[in-house]
Amino acid sequence: MGEDDKGNDLGKLLKVILSATQGKKTPPSYSYQQPSSGGGGGGRRTITFIAVLVIAVIGFSLATSWTGSIIYAGGLESQIAGLEKSYQDCQDTVTAVTSEKETCGNDLTAEKEKSNGLETDLVNTKNNLIDCTDRESRLQDNFNICSDEVINVTSDLDAEKSNYKSLVRNTVRGVCCSISDILSENVRKFDVNGNQIVCSDEGDHTVNCGTGETNY
Repeated sequence: MGEDDKGNDLGKLLKVILSATQGKKTPPSYSYQQPSSGGGGGGRRTITFIAVLVIAVIGFSLATSWTGSIIYAGGLESQIAGLEKSYQDCQDTVTAVTSEKETCGNDLTAEKEKSNGLETDLVNTKNNLIDCTDRESRLQDNFNICSDEVINVTSDLDAEKSNYKSLVRNTVRGVCCSISDILSENVRKFDVNGNQIVCSDEGDHTVNCGTGETNY
């Protein structure tokens, strides 16, 4: 309730009291009643009573108003203190969240840079893998070609060895055996050094001069 409403209510109360006082009738007087000295005493008592009543009402109203104002002011101060604390808490929260946001931003930037570096490494590795695969394929082709050549050369070498041995076996009899050795079927020894047949009594190979058989 505001101060204006309280003043209006107080004015209405005073009007009611005055109306009741003015409307009070004086009791009838009788011939035997002795008039009181100082005939205005009753009116003064009434006015005094009204004044005291008005003062009491005004004092009560003012006390109530002051008490309400004090209580209201105290409530406002308490609310203001609560709001200030809430505001400070919000400020602290905003500061903490901002710091955390900056930290997260820095971490995110670092992770992006790391990711970009890994992507670059991955691209380079893929390119190196492609190059290695190509080289491996070429080397495999060369190896297959070389293997075929080795097989062919080995086959030719075996053939040459066989031909060479046949040549030695067919030639050693005429080189190391005389006519008497052939007639008597003597066994002669020989070695093969390079492309030469060397007849020797201590040779590693033998030839039957009569039949031409040899262990070479």
